[in-house]
Amino acid sequence: MPGSGDILCDEKFRFSDGSIGKKLFVVLNDAEPPEPWLVVKTTSQSKRYSAAKAGCNAIMYVFYVPSSSHEVFSVDTYIQLNEI
Repeated sequence: MPGSGDILCDEKFRFSDGSIGKKLFVVLNDAEPPEPWLVVKTTSQSKRYSAAKAGCNAIMYVFYVPSSSHEVFSVDTYIQLNEI
């Protein structure tokens, strides 16, 4: 069972443009069935988040994790909070 802070990977995620590729997700809570797990997507694409600063960026609905400040992600990562 996934737990809070776990990172899940879907190797065959279908993106909105129809392409398929690797997608990482972060589990936000510890749940016991039938309670749902809350999971958010991540992206390393900075186009939408060029003004983001490390940490929470509430106006952009994103949490920015620079790779230089964390060993969890190998590249700068944006945890997208607009879709749970």
